[in-house]
Amino acid sequence: MVDERKQNNFSDLFDNLSASLVSFWESQTIYAGVKLGIFENINQEGTFLEELSDSIEIEYANLLKIIRGLSSLDLLKVKNNRVFITQKGEFLQNDSEFSLASAAIMWNEEHYETWKKTFHALKSGKEEFSSLFNAPYFEWLEDSDKKAELYQRAISTYAKKDYHKVPIIQDFSRHKVVLDVGGGSGYLLRNLLEIYPNLKGVLLESEITIKIAKTEVLKDFTDRCEFVIGNFFERIPKGADAIFLC
Repeated sequence: MVDERKQNNFSDLFDNLSASLVSFWESQTIYAGVKLGIFENINQEGTFLEELSDSIEIEYANLLKIIRGLSSLDLLKVKNNRVFITQKGEFLQNDSEFSLASAAIMWNEEHYETWKKTFHALKSGKEEFSSLFNAPYFEWLEDSDKKAELYQRAISTYAKKDYHKVPIIQDFSRHKVVLDVGGGSGYLLRNLLEIYPNLKGVLLESEITIKIAKTEVLKDFTDRCEFVIGNFFERIPKGADAIFLC
């Protein structure tokens, strides 16, 4: 007698692993959609496919291929020759509050190429990013403001989503100065400064990141926040009675 539960379990396990083996099909499809500007060229009322083809400058037949792929991931939908962005797909628009557009590009360019070298890294015991891009990752970022800004915008979305509960879970009323070491564009500090009006903050980060923090995330708190350009592997500013390294 066939054990139906074992059969079902076998099928589920096989299908799950099989999907994992080709998961890059999905991530690379998303990357292509973002890189082509598809999500930036579809308006709220939907955009005709022909118009979209002209806007992003690819052949109509090729547009249909990527639209089918993105639709299968529930990121787009097509109705009456118009394409619409789904609620899930809105995360891939640059102006979304929790935009993953920068992350879609970041994870699927240099990071993707480096992950392909995992086997060699395990055999050699050495990091492989340098072998591909001639410098360790964070040193490489320092040489490209464009890539550094992309990284910070990608990471900032995760920080915005993940750190909003920190000031509620932990009481910071007894602290006077909080230092965020490598704190990105400052979302954690902003959450703290909003809730604790007597608190002052210090952000230690790279030059390009400090620029984003000053002009965007922490622009309303510049009178209560000190911005320090530096590397926490080399020097940690003094004077704080609480330090974050997230």
